[in-house]
Amino acid sequence: MKLPALLGLMFLASASQIFAQAPNASSGRAFVPLGMAMNRTTGLIYSVSQTEDTLLVRRGGSNAILATVSVGARPVAVAVNKRTGLVYVANRGSRNLTVIDINTNAVNSTLPLAFTPLNLAINSITNRIYVVDEAGNQLTVLDATNGTTLATVAVAAKPMAIVVNARTNRIYVASASGSLVSVIDGEANEVIASVAVSANPIALVVSPRNNLLYVGYYNSNEVSTIDGRSNAVIGSTFFGTTAALR
Repeated sequence: MKLPALLGLMFLASASQIFAQAPNASSGRAFVPLGMAMNRTTGLIYSVSQTEDTLLVRRGGSNAILATVSVGARPVAVAVNKRTGLVYVANRGSRNLTVIDINTNAVNSTLPLAFTPLNLAINSITNRIYVVDEAGNQLTVLDATNGTTLATVAVAAKPMAIVVNARTNRIYVASASGSLVSVIDGEANEVIASVAVSANPIALVVSPRNNLLYVGYYNSNEVSTIDGRSNAVIGSTFFGTTAALR
């Protein structure tokens, strides 16, 4: 297994454990499904703090905080568009997205939402923002240029995780209640496949080069692999066992 895939699996395992141990959002305490992102070009790591309503900027390989940026209320997710030099933070409490300039770490703008966001992802090639609406069981597609809504896509119940394969223009949404991964065509903004997986999928990592998707689960050591060409589960691995992953 190549290093990027291995790192992805390690991330999934960590995310699943963090999610399992995190208090519920309704309590007002920290609730971070996937509140971290990395800019591979600069090596900077971005993470949100719900207790402080801030975005923390760190350099990879160091715990030193380079910047602390005030964002909206109860931030839960962050995504980076390295092509435009912007970072987006989804805020549950204020129901908006905070847009931050990578070069200055200053707030560029705020994009209002008509729903409470849970997660988000960006296609840096098409400059589209995808925001998960858990309560509405849908995905909202925004034009990153002006923040306008381009489409809403219905997905399976309780969508939690999202990831984008910019090479294929496919968006993947994991729905915990439905035990499904919805595959969305980024051109048509339509679900083109629903892949049945194990119970409570809550974390996703994509390998664009291999066109493979890795799925992590709540309180589980399983990671499933989905082939992006066939949209079928082709294998699983269990941490702590010798099960093979294709």
